[in-house]
Amino acid sequence: MFRLYARATGKSSRVMAKTGRSNAKNQWADPARREKQSAAMKARWDDPVRGARLRAAIANPENRAKISAVTKARWDDPAPRDKMTAGIRASLAKPEVRAKIGAASRARWADPGWREKMIATMKEKARR
Repeated sequence: MFRLYARATGKSSRVMAKTGRSNAKNQWADPARREKQSAAMKARWDDPVRGARLRAAIANPENRAKISAVTKARWDDPAPRDKMTAGIRASLAKPEVRAKIGAASRARWADPGWREKMIATMKEKARR
């Protein structure tokens, strides 16, 4: 997409990509804009036709292989890996994030079906 727009405007695709990333960061930094984007994405997933198309694309083995390869390559490169690790650590250091994770974990363990499944899995792994 950046290449087409770059060609039309006469700018380099790298400049266009950098501008696009900058614009995306700015848009997601605004809470009102983020809420609007979130609602739009939820509507897309809730739409029967578009949601089915999105789920089919995600389930496609070719697409999954491409995503897997890109993800593995990012984690193999030290610079992006360090940046992602730092971001994860920073996020997990926030008390509100820890509270949210804890609440979700307690809710899962309160479900008898999930609890039985997890205990059975743990016992199976312990026997190995």
